[in-house]
Amino acid sequence: MQQPRHNLSRTILALFAAAFLLYTPAIVRAEDTPVTLGISPAISDIQIGRGQTLRREITIDNKAATPVAVRVYAENFEAAGPYGAVSFNTDNTKQYSASSWLKLGNQNLVLNPHERQTLTFSISTPADAEPGGHYAAIFFEPVAAISSTNSSSIGISQRVGALLFITVGGNNTEQGSVLGSQTSSKCTGLQCSFKTDTWREWGPVPFSFSFENTGNVHMKVSGKITITDMFGRIMAEVPVDEKTVLPGSSRAFEATWLREVLFGRYNAKLALVYGTQRRSETAAISFWVIPWRAIIAGIVLVSLTGLTIYIVRRRIRRRAARKHT
Repeated sequence: MQQPRHNLSRTILALFAAAFLLYTPAIVRAEDTPVTLGISPAISDIQIGRGQTLRREITIDNKAATPVAVRVYAENFEAAGPYGAVSFNTDNTKQYSASSWLKLGNQNLVLNPHERQTLTFSISTPADAEPGGHYAAIFFEPVAAISSTNSSSIGISQRVGALLFITVGGNNTEQGSVLGSQTSSKCTGLQCSFKTDTWREWGPVPFSFSFENTGNVHMKVSGKITITDMFGRIMAEVPVDEKTVLPGSSRAFEATWLREVLFGRYNAKLALVYGTQRRSETAAISFWVIPWRAIIAGIVLVSLTGLTIYIVRRRIRRRAARKHT
């Protein structure tokens, strides 16, 4: 009777071992280890004229303990959505493309462990280049050879890129606005983007808005939100972190007033500055903070306390009246 149980136990263990081997890689190749590359500068803001050529450098650093071959190439980039993401493409017919203006000094690099190299490249604008912003990225893509028993192949790991914000001199227009706002400092209309909840119980109070770049060059946008109470007293100034907005796109901004205990009506005025000319844009909203649950709980507590005191006092009076009788 013991032998079948022993065999059954060995069979179960064998099944568990087989499952473990199926879902666990037997060998970890050196090529599977991610290659870590560092580049500097990661972002470059470049001013250039029509028909002009400039030379620039990018430093690339192999932070891994193994050598790595790197492929170097350029692509265009543009805004992809309101949250700062960008998308890359090779379409040089687009208005803001610039990758075709780049000439890379070396498109194939080999870096030894912990070696640092410098890539020299040039930017040459056409004589009829359109003034304004143009955008390109230089990518560094590690390429590792992966060999197997039956074949050889090339594996590509994660790439890193340097973004080039190129401004061609000429008739450049720096113009933008908070979506839905007006210059009268009032934020109105169905598309009003500067907002927070009209009613809330407690802080913190989050604000959000979208800034649209209607010019032809990228702009840095920053500012602050000034909050006043119902008596006009300044309660806080909340900074709006600086962000870059590409031309022909809008970008979402967020800021938070961290104070938690609040009560009453508040006004919030958004004041932005943008571009090299430090142009301004404003918008304003109002909101209420009423901790109604706490108020109701307080009323109930006070009522219960008053009722309890009334009942206790009534009983004391009755007892006193009985003693006198």
